[in-house]
Amino acid sequence: LLCICGHSIKLARPRAASIRWSHFLNGPRRTLQYVEEAFRQIEKKKNIRDVVIVNELGHPVKSTMEFKSSVKFVGLFQELQGRIERGMEHIDPTDEFLMLRVRTKSDEVLLVPDSKITIIVVQNADK
Repeated sequence: LLCICGHSIKLARPRAASIRWSHFLNGPRRTLQYVEEAFRQIEKKKNIRDVVIVNELGHPVKSTMEFKSSVKFVGLFQELQGRIERGMEHIDPTDEFLMLRVRTKSDEVLLVPDSKITIIVVQNADK
């Protein structure tokens, strides 16, 4: 499987807390078809503004954003994710990073990492 930038990717099962993944957890292996279906299901949820699926190399493979915007966006959130993971190691080295949730007055960003893919969702904050 190749991403849009030409790198080979392998897909795995995402972990999530705030998005229901039950439809996907019992589904087929993580293929391009899986990514397309996950993307479609997330995108049609209420209040979703943007969705970006990132491969294990940190490259966006599917996005509602323009390519340059998604690359920049992913880079910023991966930097934040790395800092949080390093900070959490000091608190409990045996714990595992499952999700990053950032909320402002108007938006919320959910970052759900996995060993092979990361899903980033931008949604309108529900008031």
